[in-house]
Amino acid sequence: MRLINVKTLELESFDRYNTPYAILSHRWGPEEVTYEDMRAGPSDTARRKQGFAKIQGACDTASGLGYDYVWVDTCCIDKSSSAELSEAINSMFDWYRQTWVCFAFLDDVTADGQMPLSKSLWFTRGWTLQELIAPSEVVFYDRTWKKIGDRRRMSRELAEVTRIPAALLARLPVDPVTDWLETYSIAAKMSWASRRETTRIEDQAYCLMGLFGVHLPLLYGERHKSFRRLQEAIVRETPDMSILLHNGRETLAYRASSFMGCGDVEPGPPIEEEFGVVITSSGLELTALTCPAKVVYYNPPYEDRPAHQEVRILALLNCNYAGDHLSRPALLYRHAGDDGNADKAIRDADFPFIRINSGDETGERVYNFAENKVRSSLRPVKMQNPATIHQT
Repeated sequence: MRLINVKTLELESFDRYNTPYAILSHRWGPEEVTYEDMRAGPSDTARRKQGFAKIQGACDTASGLGYDYVWVDTCCIDKSSSAELSEAINSMFDWYRQTWVCFAFLDDVTADGQMPLSKSLWFTRGWTLQELIAPSEVVFYDRTWKKIGDRRRMSRELAEVTRIPAALLARLPVDPVTDWLETYSIAAKMSWASRRETTRIEDQAYCLMGLFGVHLPLLYGERHKSFRRLQEAIVRETPDMSILLHNGRETLAYRASSFMGCGDVEPGPPIEEEFGVVITSSGLELTALTCPAKVVYYNPPYEDRPAHQEVRILALLNCNYAGDHLSRPALLYRHAGDDGNADKAIRDADFPFIRINSGDETGERVYNFAENKVRSSLRPVKMQNPATIHQT
């Protein structure tokens, strides 16, 4: 790990994390200072770049607080080395977690409120999600390096902007962030990233590795496959069924935005080991309580006349909704029995996921779909024993 000496502005290498350091969180601009610019000390080229001002500002701020070193992602990583870049990206969550303080530099905000914090593009970037959550302390500065406030005291305002729970943002510095993150469902954590963007498509997955405690080799060029690899790595670490609660048409989500609106999904209570989601050599398997469900379709304008009905598999997931533990999310599957395998199924694209209330076992619930102008109703019946669905 390389750090910038705040006095000399030279890079120094460290093998362990026993050196106190501050860390900079920011949005990348058009003229960032690179490792090559700083390798032998700050060159004239480095000093002429726009990005040098925020490095100088971070060093001055750190020095004023008594820190001797600062880490900045633009120039402390040799990005010409694929091995070093991969190690850095896989370690980045830990580097932010182990810093003594993180300076969130918002270059489009003024402390006087004329350029409000809530409008900052810093909150729209994928990489800044872990930079907001991982450190024990985050302090926000405006474009002139005037202090705006810290994460703990601003937790409610930040929660409104980010949709991240205020309790997580307001945690005490002594509380391990990893313990906190384990209390949130996969779907909820994905929802925090659902409105954020990255320049490289693959970084939509790589920027979330630390949040879920997984590691991946970097394969730039694979595009959206990286997000599938991320989900597969997560499934191998946890049986949390909420990873299936996205609005996509495939078994696993195409991108984080598919989890938008899942912030209120909570992990279910501990249950038998046989329940959950696993990756096998033949694909993804879900073991859950299931029942047959009749889906009745109505074609407008004759909404009182059923057009046709089809039988589905309804799988009840072991998840809760915040403030409503009598409801459960569920998924519908179509049989894919061409090969005689009765438990092989395809996710029903008409129903991304549905919410089952405690009284729905005997009642009828109506769902409207504006896209295909078809009204359908679902009649679930008595739950059966746990079943394993092999998803294609």
